[in-house]
Amino acid sequence: IKDSTNPKKEGFYNGMGFWNEQDGIFYGDPVDGKFYVLITRDGGETWQETGRTTLPDNLDGEHAYAASGTGIAVSGTGHAWLGTGGADARVFKTEDYGNTWTVTSSPIISNSNSSGIFSVAFLNENQGIITGGDYQIREGIYENVALTTDGGQTWNLANNFPIGLRSVVVYANPTTLVTIGSHGSDYSTDGGKNWTAISKQGYYAADVGEHMVFGVGAGGKVGKIDISGVIEN
Repeated sequence: IKDSTNPKKEGFYNGMGFWNEQDGIFYGDPVDGKFYVLITRDGGETWQETGRTTLPDNLDGEHAYAASGTGIAVSGTGHAWLGTGGADARVFKTEDYGNTWTVTSSPIISNSNSSGIFSVAFLNENQGIITGGDYQIREGIYENVALTTDGGQTWNLANNFPIGLRSVVVYANPTTLVTIGSHGSDYSTDGGKNWTAISKQGYYAADVGEHMVFGVGAGGKVGKIDISGVIEN
């Protein structure tokens, strides 16, 4: 195992993604007014800061969340999206491995330092979803899911919302999604437009296996959702 230490003492990594075995991306909270982004081209042997001159400035009070490690999503050839919170719930996008960036505001709740986007997932370079909420209001009903069909240029709220904070969302297949948070889990069978509660069991991170979605939570808890019948075991 080769260790790498953040050279910025005020930096904090929030998540990472790999497009392939060689090309990957790290991102962290703002340093000197911009989010901190590193790229590797050699499978993680070396990392270089990238996109500094083209990254839009972060807003005062804007930050990112490390909640589930899924505040970043990658797809295709060099596409990546970063979700933020606090002052605004925005989505930063690159199409060239982090060399140049654009940013778009989203309708996800973002009226406090504890709210915003906690998870980003993309099915391909156009179809994606963001989820989040407010970790101080973990059981409220508010705007915590939004969708895009144009690669993140525009975001539209779902028709209904899971109850409370959702820290991760995953595509189980092109139309079935599962979102998980500290106070429950939900599923959608229409690409994320409508949501149905599965359980009030809380989890913090998730991943997809064959016909299954697995969640992990406090106290070493592991949950399993059978997506063929959307049943939790």
